[in-house]
This record gives sequence, structure tokens and C-alpha cells, in this order.
Amino acid sequence: MQDVYRHNPETLWVILRSPSGDKTQAEIAGYYGFLHLNEAGYEALKARTLTPRKPDLSLLAPAGERPAAVYVWAIVARKLTTLTIPLMGKGLGIKRYGGLQFFATAGTMGGLNGLKGYGFTGASDQDDKIGDLFQFYIPGEADVSSKGAA
Repeated sequence: MQDVYRHNPETLWVILRSPSGDKTQAEIAGYYGFLHLNEAGYEALKARTLTPRKPDLSLLAPAGERPAAVYVWAIVARKLTTLTIPLMGKGLGIKRYGGLQFFATAGTMGGLNGLKGYGFTGASDQDDKIGDLFQFYIPGEADVSSKGAA
């Protein structure tokens, strides 16, 4: 994780919680980890040769570069995803991440139910269970502006 973070600090997002609302008293409540794939990384993911447990940094977009696709690497946000997923979407932003495919693999039944509940679908007709690849399209600026024109 440290190597991926050094390569692109935008890959790890910490969730802070403060019962009092005082930001100086906030504690870590969870985190999101992403692999921002470059074109070669996206091709490796589609070919099912990407190894998320030990990602090859040459397959990842560096900081400041728009990725070709995003792999949701890890979510540790127990009982917080209903609140944090919309916030993550807003935080990532439509300019940099809109119009991209997001991918994820569930490691637990709760994770699988969560993926499906948030609109992720199998990346292929065979992908529908724990360990399979799921995808979700994040609308881009063109998608949003065309809806407004209709």
C-alpha cells in the first residue's frame, strides 16, 4: 500500500469521524483504496492478469493523471458505506473521474451485496459471485450535460 500511495497519493482516502464535530478531534473510521489504472493496467484488468494484491506500479497512473479506469482496491468502512459512497463520488469529482469504468471484486457476501446494491454489475455474463469482477460506469460531464439538454 505504501508503494502505491507514494506512486499516487490520490489512491487512498481516509474516513475521519468526530462525534463532537470538532475536526481536530477526528479519528480514523475507515478508508477507501483505489488502483488508478493506466491504459496498460486497464488492459491487464480486462485480460484478468492484473494482480491487485501486489500491483505492478507500471500499470498505475501517476498522481495528477486521469486514469483509464479505476479498480476499487479496498473499502474498510464498516456500517459507513451508505454515507461515504456518495461522499467519495463527490470527492473524486466528475472532471477527473467522470466517464470512467470503476471495477471491484467482493471478498465477502456483505461486500458482494454492497456492490450489487450500489449498481455494480458483473464485468462478464459469468461474473456474479464472490471473487468475480464487477463494473460500474461513472457518468461524465458529457453524460450530465446531454441529460440536461433532453
